[in-house]
Amino acid sequence: MLLNEYLNQSQKNHMIATLLKHYKVKVRVVYKPIKDYAYYQFDKGVLEISSRKGVIRNEKDFLVTVLHEIKHAIQATKMGWRKLEQEYEMEIAQWQAEHPKDLDGWKKDKRKAISFEREAEKFGQNEWKNWYNKFKKDGTI
Repeated sequence: MLLNEYLNQSQKNHMIATLLKHYKVKVRVVYKPIKDYAYYQFDKGVLEISSRKGVIRNEKDFLVTVLHEIKHAIQATKMGWRKLEQEYEMEIAQWQAEHPKDLDGWKKDKRKAISFEREAEKFGQNEWKNWYNKFKKDGTI
């Protein structure tokens, strides 16, 4: 299941647009040379997608990550980005107070992640295969 290195911008755009439309999420999508596949900026409503070559290793990781970030956009829409950001930061602060020797442990271990991250990761893991099959069937991948 290796992602075609020649997956063009049009194919990526189609996949992302299809997912956003399906989940009724309105965000601005930008391509940037970031180290992760994707990143959602709560305060700006921006879904950043990596433009760096070699970051995207396979369809599963790409879809899980994009779906994960879409879930954050859904969370922000539902709660309002300011409230989400406050609660997100509060959970991080609580984690760090309880684990002073492992301040970033909530990022490294998905089982220990803060609730918003666990929810987004579960969403991505639960949804990716359906989308993989759909995109494979329609010839996108």
